[in-house]
Amino acid sequence: MRAVLLTAVALTLTVIGVYEVVSYSLTQRTREIGLRILLGARPPRMLGMVIAQVLKLALLGISIGLLAA
Repeated sequence: MRAVLLTAVALTLTVIGVYEVVSYSLTQRTREIGLRILLGARPPRMLGMVIAQVLKLALLGISIGLLAA
């Protein structure tokens, strides 16, 4: 029971951390995204760019975590 609680807390903290990193990154890139949309990029393309960035971060984190374990 205790392991389940610790796992849930760890997962919650991980999700919050990933959210914060993505949020900060998007805040820093607001002008770039706006400029790309102004020059004709479609919103689905911008969403794909953001998702690709998140997946890269996630895969990097998983790789480092597996190597450390």
